Amino acid sequence: MTDATAKAGKPRSSKPRIPKADPPGAVRRSILRIGDLLKLGVRKRAKMLGEFSPDECAQLFHDWTLWARPEQAPPPGDWIVWLILAGRGAGKTRAGAEAVRRWSATHPIVNLIGPTADDVRDVMVLGESGILNCCPRRERPRYLASAGRLEWPTAR
Repeated sequence: MTDATAKAGKPRSSKPRIPKADPPGAVRRSILRIGDLLKLGVRKRAKMLGEFSPDECAQLFHDWTLWARPEQAPPPGDWIVWLILAGRGAGKTRAGAEAVRRWSATHPIVNLIGPTADDVRDVMVLGESGILNCCPRRERPRYLASAGRLEWPTAR
C-alpha cells in the first residue's frame, strides 16, 4: 500500500468522500470567460446555470466580457486609434460594435467610420455582428436610416 493513510497505520475509509459545497456565488465569480464555464463538468455547469435567475440567464447572452477572446478587447491605455489587423471571421465587427456600445454610455458622440456609408449601415449597424444585433433590447439604439444616425436610450 502506498496510500499515506495506510502508511500511518490509519484504516482506509470505504465511504465515498463528499466534497464540501461551494459558498454561494463562488463558482460564478470563477467564471470570467465562456471557456471557464465549459471546463466545468456537465453536472456542475447545469447546477450553476440552474441557480441563475431568468434575468441573469438573459444577460449571459449579451455579456461581452464572458464571450470575447482576449485579442478582441480594446487595448489598455490612453489612445485615439485602435487597429484590429485580422482576417475574415476574426470578430472585428463584433469587437467594434461592443466597443461602441460601451463608449456610447460615457461619450455623447461616437463616430462609425467605414469605406462607404452603405458599408457602415450594412455591416457595422445592421450586420449579423453589428450594433443593433449585439445590444440587449433595453439598451438598443434607434436607427434613423434617413439621417444615418443611431440614437441611444438616455436611461441606461
